[in-house]
Order: sequence, then structure tokens, then C-alpha cells
Amino acid sequence: MILGACGGGEGPAIANTPPPTSIAGPVETTRAASPADPVAGSTTTSTTGATTTSVTTQPVGDGGSSPATWSFEIIDRYPHDPTAFTQGLLVRGETVYESTGLYGESSVRAVERATGATIAQTALEDDLFGEGLELVDDRLIQLTWQEETALVWDAATLTQVGEFDYQGEGWGLCYDGERLVMSDGTPELDLRSPEDFSVLSTVTVIWDGSPVPFLNELECVDGLVYANVWQSNLIVVIEPDTGRVVAVIDATPLVVDVGLEDESRAVLNGIAYDATTGSFLLTGKLWPTMFEVRIVESSP
Repeated sequence: MILGACGGGEGPAIANTPPPTSIAGPVETTRAASPADPVAGSTTTSTTGATTTSVTTQPVGDGGSSPATWSFEIIDRYPHDPTAFTQGLLVRGETVYESTGLYGESSVRAVERATGATIAQTALEDDLFGEGLELVDDRLIQLTWQEETALVWDAATLTQVGEFDYQGEGWGLCYDGERLVMSDGTPELDLRSPEDFSVLSTVTVIWDGSPVPFLNELECVDGLVYANVWQSNLIVVIEPDTGRVVAVIDATPLVVDVGLEDESRAVLNGIAYDATTGSFLLTGKLWPTMFEVRIVESSP
């Protein structure tokens, strides 16, 4: 079913890097009426549907050098649907594709970047909880939280054209041009085939020798993976082949800007990279604003 709905400043933000064992920020106490996301430590199996793939798991090492502290500058602000429980975000030109969650409210939608107006939207079945979203050629792939199903949509019409099975939970998803990278809320990232969703390898994400739990929404950019860390205002930047966190971005100024610090579910979640401008779109669950920012890199 295709539905209609609706959904823009400049200045630096100062980054801060608390250790992963004491992540600060507003806590999302529930994702819906259902239980909250699991604590870190569970692992995703390598069986997807009828295909079982041998998975190579990156061992936990010393994490290499400490990550750099990156900041950002706000370029612009755009309206964002404050009822959208954002789980996945990506941008192509002037169109933003978004996956929203919650049972009975999940959707996949195409949104006009400048106005926040919904161009097209398809509701998920009530027993599906929408999660990460990525575009591969002309297909959108949307994860579901605990339903072990990835939905495949035609990007032009938002009609379902297929699905993939996987085991475990689905949280975030991005595509580096060759592999899909998937998070499940643990410190593990699965690198998967975009053709059949089979697991190619698994890597443990490490910050200064410690695994980083609650990896959530993902964006693949220039050989790196940007990941929201659920229950925090942090974005970690990861080398996907080693799992090493190379940089950390504190997005607390955006949380303060939207004024939802006391809304436990309205957490930072949603990273989209615009390859034409080199800027990022950042938003959160139930946020009324989507921010366009420029990342400012610095040395460790």
C-alpha cells in the first residue's frame, strides 16, 4: 500500500570521546511495547536461509592506536517527520529514503530532502519492525528487528520484489559497492553478499582494545563504516576489514538542538552520506529536524 504523509544554520560542534564502557547520552529504554534491544555479547550465526557460509571472525586485538576525535559543522537544517521512528537513512540526490520502526508503524518511504514531505511510503505488516536500509542498484534492502527477514523493494515504486532470510537480529545496513555491512546490536559486523545475503566474514569492532556494543544504523563511506552507537550520542568510524575504530564523533549538540534530551526513545539514529557534496545527513528517532553537516577530520 502506498501512503502519503509529511515530514530547513551553521556553526561548529565540539566532539568528545568517552570510553566505550561509559557511553553517555539519552537512553532509549524501549523500542516499542516489546523488550529493548539485547545487551552486547550475543553473536549472529552465519546461516542465512538455506545457505550456510563459513564465516571468518576477526580476533579481538589491542585495537591499534586510539581513535581520532572528529567534529562537524552544521550546514543546514531540514524538516523531518517527528512521528518517524528512524531506523535507516540514505540519500540519493534530492530524495531521502528512510526505514521507520515500531510494530504497527513501520514503513519504507521516499522523502523530499528540502521539505521533509513524503513522496511515497509503503507500510510494513504489523508484525514486522523495520530496521536498517540500503540501496543496491535499483533495490532497497530493509532489515527487520527480530523477524529474521530482509525485505527487498523496488526503489522507484516501493513495491516488494523479494526477501532474504537471516538468523539473529537486524539493526543497521550499508553497502560499500561490493559488500553489505550489517549490525545486530552487538560489537560484531557481518559482511554479506548483496546477491544472496550470505555472510562472507564477520569482524569485531574494537575501541582501544575493548569491543564496542550497540552498533546500530550504518553508512559506508570511502572504505569506512560510520555507525550510530545506540544509547549514546556517538558515531564511531570503523575500518570494516579490521574492526578498528579510527575516529569518534560526538553529536550531542544535535541532540540539544532538537530539544528532546528528556525523551528516552528520541535518540540519535540515521546517517546518510551525499556523495555529490561530501556532506552527511544526520537525524534521530522522532526528531523534527534532519541536519546536513560537514565532518571535520583531525589527527588522533
